[in-house]
Amino acid sequence: MGANEKSDRTDNSRTTIERESERELVVTRTFNAPARIVVKAGAIIPH
Repeated sequence: MGANEKSDRTDNSRTTIERESERELVVTRTFNAPARIVVKAGAIIPH
């Protein structure tokens, strides 16, 4: 994937990746789910 390219998934979730500089990437994820479920899933850390 080249600089400033974005990738979309086929479902209703979306992930974008942007190169800000030579050493910095910004990854943004959008979920098609209620906020309470997304927050709960992000708080569970598998060991």
